[in-house]
Amino acid sequence: MPKKQKLSNSPGLGELLPNKEFLKTRILEDIIVHAGENPLLCLIGIDSPALEKAVIEFIKEKALTPVETHILEDGERSFDILRLSGTYDNKVFHIFSFYHLSAAPIDIAYDLLFYRDFIPEHRLKIALIGNHQLLETIIGKAYDFYSIAGFTEFFTDLSQAVQEDLAEYPGKPEGVEEFEKNLKDLKSYRKKNNIIESILLRKLVKTAESAYEISKFDTSLELYNEALKIAEKLDEKEYNAAIYGNLGVIYQNKGDSDNSLKHYQITLKIYRNIGNLHGESIVLANIGGIYKTIGKLEDALKYLERALEISRKIGRSNGEVNQLDNIGLIYKDRGETEKALVYFKEAIKLSKKIGYLQGVANQFGNIGAIYQTQGKMEDALEYQKKALKIYKKIGHSQGEASVLVNIGSIYIVNGDLEEALKYQKKALEICQNIGYLQGGACALGNIGVIYQNKRKFEDALKYFKKALATYQSIGFSHGKAEQLGNIGAIYQDQRKLEEALKYHKKALKINQQSGYLQGEAIQLGHIGYIYQIEGKFEEALKYHKKALQIAKKIGYSVCEAAQLGNIGIIYKSKGELDEALTYHNKALQIAQKVGYSVSEAIQLGNIGSIYKAKGELDEALKFLRRALEIAQKAGFKDIEKKVKKSIAEIEEEK
Repeated sequence: MPKKQKLSNSPGLGELLPNKEFLKTRILEDIIVHAGENPLLCLIGIDSPALEKAVIEFIKEKALTPVETHILEDGERSFDILRLSGTYDNKVFHIFSFYHLSAAPIDIAYDLLFYRDFIPEHRLKIALIGNHQLLETIIGKAYDFYSIAGFTEFFTDLSQAVQEDLAEYPGKPEGVEEFEKNLKDLKSYRKKNNIIESILLRKLVKTAESAYEISKFDTSLELYNEALKIAEKLDEKEYNAAIYGNLGVIYQNKGDSDNSLKHYQITLKIYRNIGNLHGESIVLANIGGIYKTIGKLEDALKYLERALEISRKIGRSNGEVNQLDNIGLIYKDRGETEKALVYFKEAIKLSKKIGYLQGVANQFGNIGAIYQTQGKMEDALEYQKKALKIYKKIGHSQGEASVLVNIGSIYIVNGDLEEALKYQKKALEICQNIGYLQGGACALGNIGVIYQNKRKFEDALKYFKKALATYQSIGFSHGKAEQLGNIGAIYQDQRKLEEALKYHKKALKINQQSGYLQGEAIQLGHIGYIYQIEGKFEEALKYHKKALQIAKKIGYSVCEAAQLGNIGIIYKSKGELDEALTYHNKALQIAQKVGYSVSEAIQLGNIGSIYKAKGELDEALKFLRRALEIAQKAGFKDIEKKVKKSIAEIEEEK
């Protein structure tokens, strides 16, 4: 991102807004100028006092008529003041600030709705200026008002939003002091009369790195882009390559795969031109990671295997471990768990040889995840706890938090929700203490899942929305889509299907825009299931088959089995039992092949229910008892309960 532009008469606004938000002030300026001497009402609800002040000053500068500013107190109404003062038809701009009110923004939204007839009656032009929370509230609660507003714009002071998230954490998270120190040093150096560009370059890079460490991605992007201009001017090729690579990493963290790939490819070209094999192996691995994320697993393997080859050639053992890890994860995603285990175990062996304890812990976690997929919960817990022990020993807080999340997820599957909650809250506490926003959002989302399983939907929604806000603040689109999907699932559980559909479609759109095929398949499946509940079977089939097609394409076996199962359920509902049986058997074969015992138990239960519907009760009992055996062995309590009920019904019928 280029260095921020500044307004000649309003540097405060230029300093506070990211470049993309700053450009919106041109629209605001146009509406103010074109309003001329007509009455304009500006309603301001920005959650940053400094930004609010700067916006007010900007409006005062641009207005062609006198401006009156009103800081509303609790209980005051903007339109009441206009009506009582009789100034609504004067040639005056009125600015009302209300975000600081204890009731805002929901009560304000209802007030605006109440006065919606007042606006056209007195020919008021409206400029509604706020943050995205205000936007959602206004649209949701006072759409009639929103739809007649002559002009609406929403600004986000992103750095302020992130800082407020951090401010909720106890103490100053790890890295914040370092960032503030570097930023202060950079600002101080900029004020010097004789700036040496090579020194400025290093200070920009140092500050950008520390901004990245505390998830201030937009700040980091801006600083790196400014540094890039200087590095290119000075022909600092190593700096050029490193900066392009770091920009790629930031875009990857934000879920912007296209921009990430573009920057990585430039980095790769520079490293190859200057013969830097170490750098080449790193960026090859990063490109492989992008292709893995968007579901192009063959491309991912190609890049990762080349990175592994170079790491071995130059003796970069840590890199070799990481590539073995990443290749193993691809085979895991493809459902080739035995092959994945070979890579993970090779990575453990090499990590132990070179004393790379973090590498050992990473692989223990990966192996634990495979055992969890296979329904071997005791083995999964054993390996996750081995990983936890190492992370604690080496003081790797981020790894510790991630493993606590994984352990908590095992307890969720087992139905031990209190134990699950304990681990997720421990993980959240660590993330808050170190300022690890992405990890904290993951823990918040999992806590929401726990409350969802407890049928405490309001608590679940609260945590999903907190997770969503955090992902939004750091610009992580995949996480944002996941939480929108989780919120949709809550509304789905409450049978608020129209609301659920809205959230799943929002999540689907984000995944499609970012090229995240795995997320796209998941949301297509959710949308299909909603249509399934509504009895719109043809529409449901269309979405499930789209999801199935993507899952097959990227080798996402778990999702493939789920969609086959959903299609089978639809055919059963339509009375086409043989067709249903075909799909459930296909799903069962995949679940058995990849060792996914949850899906295996579900499909066995589904097949049993079809034989029951066909009147073949002995065959039904055979499949249901196999499902029960797996559910009891793996601790799938919900499945166990449902299967037992079906068996009891058949035995009573016989």
